Amino acid sequence: MNSEIRIRKLEFKKHHSAFSILHSQFSFGFTLIELLVVIAIFSVIGVVGTDLFTNLIKGSNKANVTSEVKQNSQLAIDLMERYIRNSTNATTDGSSLTLSVPEGTRIFSCVVPTATTNGKITLGDGLTANDVTNIDPLSGVDISSCSFAVTTPSVISPKVVSIAIVAQQAVKAPSRRDFQASVTISTTVSLRTY
Repeated sequence: MNSEIRIRKLEFKKHHSAFSILHSQFSFGFTLIELLVVIAIFSVIGVVGTDLFTNLIKGSNKANVTSEVKQNSQLAIDLMERYIRNSTNATTDGSSLTLSVPEGTRIFSCVVPTATTNGKITLGDGLTANDVTNIDPLSGVDISSCSFAVTTPSVISPKVVSIAIVAQQAVKAPSRRDFQASVTISTTVSLRTY
């Protein structure tokens, strides 16, 4: 019986010492090196994720501003094209375009921007003029330059009007780099009636 108790004690010691070794290896948690590696990995992932997100937002802002400027400029071009096609004569001094239409005379003029007001394109009849472009200083469009040219290709051909517009966001719009946009639109239109 004594020998049996000794064998059991030895087996318990073997089992207990193996358990102690395993227990001592895994019971203390993570080492400092392991924690630093995990923190470094999560830091890199956080920086990359933040950078991707901010670039996505900046690109979206720029696309929205460019689209807004282009849309406002295209509206002015479309209106001018409609009047030019229905006119019987066109003359220009470079910054204004005078059209002879069945209703009378229509004059498109470029008004240069100032520090507080947007540049704009106006449509008038010689007595009054209305703004063609959105002139709101925050959400409108600033026509920084526009030019007109009238050519006659031949005696039997109708006159051809060339229009070039450079537009950008409004003068009081946010000036962050991702909110800046400039659009150049040019077109050539021939008179239908001459």
